[in-house]
Amino acid sequence: MKRINKLHIIGLFSVAAILSVGCKNLPKTPLGEIQNLHVENLSTDRAEIVWDSVKDAGEYQIFIENISSGNYEEYIYTEESRYQLENLDWAETYQITVKAQPWKFDFFRYTDSPQCSITFKTKTPPVPAGEFPRPQILKAVVKDGTVTLNWNSIEGAAFYDIHREYWNVNIPSVWRGMEETKCINASETTFTDTLPDGTTKVLYKVCARNSNFSNTCYWSEKVCLNLN
Repeated sequence: MKRINKLHIIGLFSVAAILSVGCKNLPKTPLGEIQNLHVENLSTDRAEIVWDSVKDAGEYQIFIENISSGNYEEYIYTEESRYQLENLDWAETYQITVKAQPWKFDFFRYTDSPQCSITFKTKTPPVPAGEFPRPQILKAVVKDGTVTLNWNSIEGAAFYDIHREYWNVNIPSVWRGMEETKCINASETTFTDTLPDGTTKVLYKVCARNSNFSNTCYWSEKVCLNLN
């Protein structure tokens, strides 16, 4: 009896091996393309990504990239044909790439679907009545290791805060970036910044302040400059 069981097991392994070899030689068919990829319920920090389900797909791979600042990249996997993105940065542009993948046991029949991408920008939070509006940065010019920022004047402002965040080859990569804030008199709407040697990327944002700095600071949208 034991001998029969062993032979049976050996036979099963032999059949499985033959099937495996045969399956490897079969041409694989890509899953269908992602269709109707779009964004719903877009807000300042959330967005729901929706698409049509793909026949024979086991799961979907979603690649999330912040293309405004390049600060965020992530792969997400889901079996649903929608996904809720959260904790996004406001007024920033994201690119979402989705592709369908086969069930794990269908690897010999299908390959991944072609990638499909969509780009969207999150909303800007409104500024309450009575507060200084967000400055609009009109220009950022890079020249000889300096960056000159220009923005519109805000009526009633006494000062402007300029916030800088930068990445440097001399800073350990585990740090997100070095952050500094400077204050200038509101008689100026231009600021020239000298970049530290080795700077590869820099972000700026500006806000208007009153005379005693008691107001809430509503920052402009960020300006991102890649320097490498």
